[in-house]
Amino acid sequence: MRRTILLLVVLVAVITVFASSTLETASADIETPDSLLLSFREGWKVPQNSSWNAMEVGEISLMLPEGFRTFKEDIYGNFDVLLFDESFSLFGRFLYFTSDSSNREELLKSLISSFYREPATAGEYSFTEFRQFQNGLAAYLVSLKMTAGVDYPAVLVYSPGEDAQTIGPGRVGFFLFEPVDYKGTELDRAKTMMAEIVASYIFQPESKPEFPSQEKGDHHSFIELVSRQLEGEDLGVVTENWTFAQGDFFGVMVPRHFTVEFSQDVYEAADIYFYNSLLGKVLFGQLYEGEPVQDSLDKVISDYLGGLGDYGILESFVKQNEESTMYIYTLSFPGLICWAVLYTESTDVGNFGPGKFFVFLSIPDIDEPELWARWYAGILNEIRF
Repeated sequence: MRRTILLLVVLVAVITVFASSTLETASADIETPDSLLLSFREGWKVPQNSSWNAMEVGEISLMLPEGFRTFKEDIYGNFDVLLFDESFSLFGRFLYFTSDSSNREELLKSLISSFYREPATAGEYSFTEFRQFQNGLAAYLVSLKMTAGVDYPAVLVYSPGEDAQTIGPGRVGFFLFEPVDYKGTELDRAKTMMAEIVASYIFQPESKPEFPSQEKGDHHSFIELVSRQLEGEDLGVVTENWTFAQGDFFGVMVPRHFTVEFSQDVYEAADIYFYNSLLGKVLFGQLYEGEPVQDSLDKVISDYLGGLGDYGILESFVKQNEESTMYIYTLSFPGLICWAVLYTESTDVGNFGPGKFFVFLSIPDIDEPELWARWYAGILNEIRF
């Protein structure tokens, strides 16, 4: 099941519909105890390695190994974080959100099913284990059986309600790790990192680390790059290992971590995913009448980004030649920014259409806007029709 950029929609759907709780079940018996399970029983420890780095997620901090990178979405204070290891392979996911009182098992199943469906997993566990800590938090560790042959560890951290299987109202942390690239001793090393990452969340420091103050995304990086690109400058974006995806009427090239799905409605659309998160969209079609470009922008935002709330225009840029006009915007939504590009064959500045057009919407990572600006500028340059 694909997840959209509206993480909040998923979270609201899964945290408001649960009621009853059941008795805690014992952990499954296994012949060879898993190293992550053993360390969980012994007690996970906060990482002491000075090379680890603190990452800010809302009001809490998370410790990550040196060389790890992240992609973070903030939707009204609910966070969806992708964790990448030193080779930029997906290591795991972290969701941090506010929950009403809910049933632990139902919430866990709903979260897992938002990422995977059969036949990737049948929703079975190799083992489960529960532990409560002196600071009032509880952790529920499960090992999710995957048909790929390696289990995915998942950890739900919450404040218990009336019993262990009831999640009390408040903030919840959910970790889901995907150690598909690790085997043998490297897998054990990965599980040690998993334990320390989760422990850094459970046992928050007495004083929050100082994080450099920065705005939610660089207002200028994308527009600056695209304006230079339109003037013929080579940005040095290497696309040899990118993938070209072709629809019926247009095609687009994306970096290797991205995938594209085409669909047809009034216009042809290409949804651009980054590890199952919908972060970009290209619309292509033809208009037989023109309208003010601001009206077109408002319609696009209402149709495709309306759930993000009210928006403002932080910056805009117009590039015109003898054949077309391109309008580029940096849009501000609560907690994130969006870059929007509207291209039209019309040379009447201020009007969108008539003629062929495309719209490109893209949401960058709020912590690494420059990297994402280069990726999106490269994608924009590789739209073919």
